[in-house]
Formats: sequence, C-alpha cells, structure tokens
Amino acid sequence: MSITEAKECISSEPVSRKARVSTEYTRALEERIIDLESQIPDERPANLSASPRARTQESPHQRGNETDHVSRASFASRPPYSRSMPQDGASSDCIPLGYSGPCPSVTLPAPHTVEGLPDPHGQCGHSSLLIGILATLTSTDSSGFPRTQSKSPNVHHFSQLTDHVLQADRVPRLSNEASDRLVQIYLERVNPRYPFLHLATFLGWYELWKAHSQMGSARHQQSLWKDYFVTMVHAVALLLTPRVSVDDIATSQSLYNTAMQYLAHVFAQPDPVLHAQAYLLLTLHALHSPSSQMIVTIVSAMMRYCVMAQLHLAESEPQVPNPVFSLEVQTRRRVFWSAYALDRFISWIYHIPNNIMDEHISVELFSNVGDADLHHEGSEDSRIRIETPSQKTHVSPALHLFRCRRIQSRIISTMMRSDFKEIDASTTWREHMLGELDSWRSQLRLLSDVASKSYTSDRWVGMAYNYTILLLHQPTKENVCNGFGDRSVPACVQIAMTFRTFQKDRQTAQLWPGLLSQVAVGITLLYCFWATPPQHQTIAYRSREVPDALRACSTALAILAERWVQAEPLRDVFDVLAKEVPIYGTAEEGPPPRRISAESASYIQSQMPLLTSIVMHRGVLRMIREMTTEDFPRSLDEEFHHPLPASHDQTMLGGLGGHMCSEECPFFHEPTHPGSMAGMGAQAFSPLENGISSAYEVDDETLMYPLLFGSAEF
Repeated sequence: MSITEAKECISSEPVSRKARVSTEYTRALEERIIDLESQIPDERPANLSASPRARTQESPHQRGNETDHVSRASFASRPPYSRSMPQDGASSDCIPLGYSGPCPSVTLPAPHTVEGLPDPHGQCGHSSLLIGILATLTSTDSSGFPRTQSKSPNVHHFSQLTDHVLQADRVPRLSNEASDRLVQIYLERVNPRYPFLHLATFLGWYELWKAHSQMGSARHQQSLWKDYFVTMVHAVALLLTPRVSVDDIATSQSLYNTAMQYLAHVFAQPDPVLHAQAYLLLTLHALHSPSSQMIVTIVSAMMRYCVMAQLHLAESEPQVPNPVFSLEVQTRRRVFWSAYALDRFISWIYHIPNNIMDEHISVELFSNVGDADLHHEGSEDSRIRIETPSQKTHVSPALHLFRCRRIQSRIISTMMRSDFKEIDASTTWREHMLGELDSWRSQLRLLSDVASKSYTSDRWVGMAYNYTILLLHQPTKENVCNGFGDRSVPACVQIAMTFRTFQKDRQTAQLWPGLLSQVAVGITLLYCFWATPPQHQTIAYRSREVPDALRACSTALAILAERWVQAEPLRDVFDVLAKEVPIYGTAEEGPPPRRISAESASYIQSQMPLLTSIVMHRGVLRMIREMTTEDFPRSLDEEFHHPLPASHDQTMLGGLGGHMCSEECPFFHEPTHPGSMAGMGAQAFSPLENGISSAYEVDDETLMYPLLFGSAEF
C-alpha cells in the first residue's frame, strides 16, 4: 500500500472524542474538579474501593474512628456472640437496638442525607442496588477485576457520579460490642432458618473485618469482598428486632449503601456460591422494603442466578467421597435450598409462579449435619468416618421449614397450571396435599413448647398449618358453601389472633410480605361472610372469636402502617370493608343490605390501582373487587348450597388409602443418606387421624427436628 493510500486510510478514521472537546470547557471542568478536590481532606478512609477515582467528602465518623455512640449498658445482660450456635429458645428481642423506651438502647448515628438518594426514613431505598450492579458492570473488564484507569473523559465523569452515590452515605465503624451484638442477632434469628452462611467461615470473615486497623493496605484490598458480607449482616440484623426505630431503619439503609461499594469485589471472586450468598443477603434486606416490585425482582434475580450457577443440579456438584460431611457440597446445597425457600415464600405471598419448577431440581436437600461436622475435602477431619451425626442440629429447623415450603410449592404449581379447572373438579389433589401437610404437622406436635413465646411454641405450628390451609382453600362464591368457608374461617381466625399475640409479645419481625399476609387473611375472612348467605353460615362462622380476630387484624395493620406509609391504603381499605360486611351476631335489625355503600365502594375503587401494584395476589384482589362491585350473594340457586354432611371434615382429612401414595409423587422422590431429612419419604407417615404414636415408635428425644417456622417472617 502506498504512502498516499495510508494517509487516506488514516484521515478516514473518526476523529477522537477528545479532539472535539472545547478547550475552554476542558479548562473550566478541570478548575471545577480542582476546586472540589481541595474541599476533600487528605486522609482517605481505609475501606474505600480500589478505584482511585472514588472521591467523596469524608464523614466525621470513619470506620477507624473511635467515636462510639453505642450504649454499653444495653449489652450488659447478654454476652457477645459465641462461636457455638445459640441455644433453642434464645431470643434477641429483650435488648432492642435504637428505640425510645425505658430500657437502655443502642444509639447509632443517623446517616447523612444526600441529595438524590431515597429518604431512608421512608423506605429501604433498594434502587441503590441498581446503581451497584451498574457500577459493577462498568468497572470490571473481561477478567472480572476492577479497572484502575480510564482514558475516556465521559467514563471518568460517570464514575465520579456513581462513586459519589455509592460512597457519600458514610457510616461509622460500630463498636466491637455493638457489632458483636448485631452478629449474634443474625445468628439467632436468621441462620437457623436460612443457614447459607457457614458459621466458622463467616466468623473468620468477621474477625478479619475487625482487624482492618492492623492490616496492611494491600491485604485489606484483597479482603474487601468480605466486608460486603459483614456489612450486610449488620444491615439485616438491625431490622430484625420488632422494636426497630426510625434511626435503626436509617442506619440499616446506610449500612446497605455502604455494602454496595463492595459488591464489585464479591463478583470479582471466581466462586459462584459467594455470588449466590450475596444475592441472598440482598433478598433478606429487601423483605423490609415497602416495594412489592423490588422484592419480586430481587428474589427472581437471586433464584435465576442459582440456576445459572447450576446449584439446582446434582450432576454439577463436586465429586467427593463423603458428600454428607463435605463443607463444599453442603454449603452449595444450603445456599440453593435457602434461595428456594425464599422464592417459594414470595410465590405464596403474591400467588405468582415459582422461578424454577420442582421437577427441574435434582440436588438433594442438605444433610442434617452441624457446622462442626463439616470439613474441607482432603483435610484430616474429612477422613473421619461418622456413621450417624447428631439427630438434632442447628440446621434441623431449616429442614422443617423447607419441607413445608416444598408442600406449598406443589400447591402453587398445581394452581398455576392452565388446566387447573379440570384438576380442581376432583378433590383428589387437594386431599393428597392435605395428607402431606398433616404428616408435616404431626412430626412437630410432640416438640412444641407451649410455654414458649418464640418460634419453638405450638402457636407457630398452627400459623404454618393454617396458612397452608388457606392456600389450599381459596374461597369463591361457588365453593365457599361447599366446605371452603368452613375451613377458611377458622384458619383466618387463628392466624389473626396468633399474629397479634406475637406482635404484642414483640416476637415477630416487621416484614413487608408479613404485612401482605395479614391483609390476605383479613380480606379472606371478610369475603367468607360476604359470600355466604346467613342461612348457610355454619358453626364455624358463629365463633365468638370472629369479631376479636377482625379487631386483631385491624390493629396489626394499623401498627404496621406506622412503619410504612405505603401500607396506609391497605389498612384503610380493610377497615372500610370490615364496617360494611355483616358478621354473624353483629348485623343490625332490618333487611340486610344488597351491597356495600356507594361511598365505600367509590373509595375502594379509587384505591384499586394502588392495591393492584402492592398486593399483586390475584385471589385477594378478586375478593376485594367482588365485595366492592357486586351484590351480596343472598339469592343464589340452592344447588350451590347443599348442606354439608357431618363427616365432611373427616373425609377431607383422611381417606388417602385409595389415592396415590407419596412415593408415587415425583415431588417427594429423594435418595436417602444418613442424618438427612431428605431421606425421610412421606411414606413413613400415616394420616393424622391414626394418631402419632402409631406412626412413630420413638420417644421425644429421638424425634429429629425441633420446631421453628416463622410464617410471617422470612
């Protein structure tokens, strides 16, 4: 090629972006940057990200700052976290964090208000997650490690903007005592139900996090990904006490925003299990956000990542000689099944399809083996043969929870089928699920602690059972008089009364899905009375506890509306319907009304667009819409109202002998292995009416699984 041709080729290339920038603009921009940098102190906090472009004004409270606003008196009655798991029944609620009351409290500094960031006092502000993900994608190259330089001015200016958003909301380093307390709260209230963080491994990260002041700069940079997990555990733990204050919520959001700095460092690690654990912590924090769309989005992203990482496939697991006691294998399983349980929890609350079908899952449930018995492959301890692990471990409660979630998953999957109307024409599938549910409940009855006010009480068993009863028997005008109302009304009454009792005892965390579950319970109870003509209301409708349950539900919603302003329409709509729907024994004399008042109907209809976006549950929205726009079903044809035989309930509970047994259901097909709940097929259980002793020839000590199920919580 000639020199002329080469020159032509060069001249035909596009002019660089830098050449088109005005020199006056560049000079003015540089002067502005210099002016901003002059306002920043020379010291840099030790926990800034690796990017040298991250320049924000330092908070007066830095991680290494010794300023401590934490009242030590609040920790005097409790020891710091222990490397051993908390004992059953341990409660962290007796020492609240940052609430106004007679007891000493932890007073954490409120985060700085930054223009453009969501108000942490009003919501959890999970929109910062989108910025964190965007920053992760724009600050990593193909190798997955953060870039340290950029030649593009536009990229430089964009990075300054994102760094400002991510790092402006600085948080002080908590005192060791306060930090230990938050870790203890997490280990007591979350880890037994979702054990995706191995105890010894996480405590190692935590000790490293506390030792940052003695750590060299290079070593600190290499461990920044661990800071994400510690900071997120702190953020989640702050929200777990029922006495959470406005300052606690704001501080938790500030911790969350700080954790977003480290997200890129987590995803720079090659281990996909770490990435899934990061998603799980994001999900746990999101459950406190008053945004149904955000919760569903994060849960879907979490489950989809687990699928992309093939955590749901048995063939993708590491091939080890003793997987039951393999730390790597069991951690993978715990991570996946924790994500599964959260996914099913959200599917149940919003009545939406699961993110992965049960038939596509081949990985076994994790073993009923404690953390102390899990070992790295190749270590000396991994070669020790343990024939039978301890029957009661800290993961046993999670195994109970997950089995109930799997029953709920099968129910939801069936209801979501396009041919569900044909399936529902027969009672076979519902009887089968009732049998499985009763088998689950029968395992726990002997382990209930009647005197307990926490998760080991028999009241939590009743809530779990009754929630699933409601899932199985969603009432309509056509079926409410054919047994569905008789099952739904007592279940709603028991749930509302129990939830209010736990709320008074401050034994339930305040979660947005928990609020929605109470809305669904209250609306279902009102709908049963609205849809059932008085002459067909059975003894279940005439319970003296029904008015108390409605008051309890109204009170619970009012208290939760104090936490979230977004919950006020839910509270108000329920209260309006509660005044309009006649309840047995409370109806006024005279002819019954044909429908609710025009004023109430107009108000509820004006709120329907908002309710649709918040509730999302089609069944609940249908019941609200029918009660608002249709007449009371007082003149339905008698063909819909055949009197129920006295043996109806017994028929629903029993009679599974002629139906397909559990081992024929692919949902319960699992290989057996020592110490794992997965090996206990439902074929080992008999129907509830046959009694417990006939099914279990064992004493209380040999029953494997302690009770722990917080339906209204995670």
